[in-house]
Amino acid sequence: MHKYLGNQALLNEYKIGFLCSSRVSSRAILPCYDWATTLPSGSIVVSGFHSPIERDILQILLRTGHSVVMVLARRLYSTIPPEWQKAIDEQRMLIVSTAPEASRVGRLAAQQRNEYIAQVSDHLVFGYIHESSSLWSCYQKYKNKSEIIDSV
Repeated sequence: MHKYLGNQALLNEYKIGFLCSSRVSSRAILPCYDWATTLPSGSIVVSGFHSPIERDILQILLRTGHSVVMVLARRLYSTIPPEWQKAIDEQRMLIVSTAPEASRVGRLAAQQRNEYIAQVSDHLVFGYIHESSSLWSCYQKYKNKSEIIDSV
């Protein structure tokens, strides 16, 4: 059972999923930022916004007025940061908890979060992925609707 905070209607629109490994090649960082800054107006991005690059992308998207669906592999936060609350109030943000009972992100919960992101996204973008990464199996499963900015 998922829990939601924000504009659930975003799930009915065309969505781009963004996933990026925690460990990233330095050559992938700027292309990921470029990708986020060149998204068409009105784009909706779905991500866990958990890895360092994903968190940076969230900041770019919120600053540039894009809509986001943040998928948590844990329960909803008890305190929402002001910039997120502003986006929620503007109907530009939805926070989804795929593990509403978990207080911390575990490996299985993270895999379930990534699977949810892949399923609800119309197109997937992997910022950086390594063949030994846990994201690699997700990419293999959904590569028909995916692209990779950088990989090893």
